[in-house]
Amino acid sequence: MRDVIRKKKNPAVLNDVLLWQITDELKKKPDAAHSKRVRHILERLIELKGYVGTYGAIQILADLREPIDRYRFKYRLAVGSKVRAGLGTADPAPSYEDSWECGAVLTLLQLLDQPDGLDRVRKCECGSLFFAARRSDQKHCGNLCRQRSNDRDPVKRERKLAYMKERYVEMKRLAANPKSGVGLRSSKRPSPAKSIA
Repeated sequence: MRDVIRKKKNPAVLNDVLLWQITDELKKKPDAAHSKRVRHILERLIELKGYVGTYGAIQILADLREPIDRYRFKYRLAVGSKVRAGLGTADPAPSYEDSWECGAVLTLLQLLDQPDGLDRVRKCECGSLFFAARRSDQKHCGNLCRQRSNDRDPVKRERKLAYMKERYVEMKRLAANPKSGVGLRSSKRPSPAKSIA
């Protein structure tokens, strides 16, 4: 009898996509009422992960009860080529913002149940944005924010200044003698004839 071969489902990829969609919407409309409510719930859920098993968790849960009670979810079944089951919003949302808000809160609550669900959602060092980290050591929401942080760091500023001074001297030397940069430089690269022989 043949063994049943099942494809491994990778929920981490789906979670990443959902988190990126949520954080992108939070970036687009940070001052909108629906974004503020989702951001508050997200902040408290991330904080809850650090307080598991302590009195602080009880306080956070009490603080989350009222904002989460605003959303109504119900269990849904769908039959097509296969049977699907899951949670969905109970009432049809009147606008895109309302449906996005309900979906975002539902996704965050479902990710909370998974071992690494919300570990990749971080607050940027700039303090204003949440982002879904692609790497374990990622600290910034984007390249511009990372560059601003590097520009503020005195050690990195000194390194960059030293590099730019060296580069300026080299560019000035090359500008004084334009033909000096043509062809292979023997000091840095071996010539092909010497390496063959």
